Amino acid sequence: MFLNITKISKFKAAYNNYAIKEFKILSNKKLSNGDKYSQLKQLNDEFVVNVSPLFTQENYTKWEGWWKYDFQRKMKRKGFIQ
Repeated sequence: MFLNITKISKFKAAYNNYAIKEFKILSNKKLSNGDKYSQLKQLNDEFVVNVSPLFTQENYTKWEGWWKYDFQRKMKRKGFIQ
């Protein structure tokens, strides 16, 4: 098991905060795609740092790799990067 119940709750709270901020950035029509990408990248990096204490080192490395890969795929789908 990767996380216990307490850590899962903390992860969910951090992710909910991340998702709300991500939605606000994506729905801001005044921002260019480049600005959206840079803000989303910064938000993503902050989220990764915030949840890192919840994982053991081995599990964090696996999760971080998956998370960063998924973030890049999402940015490509949205047309923010090539």
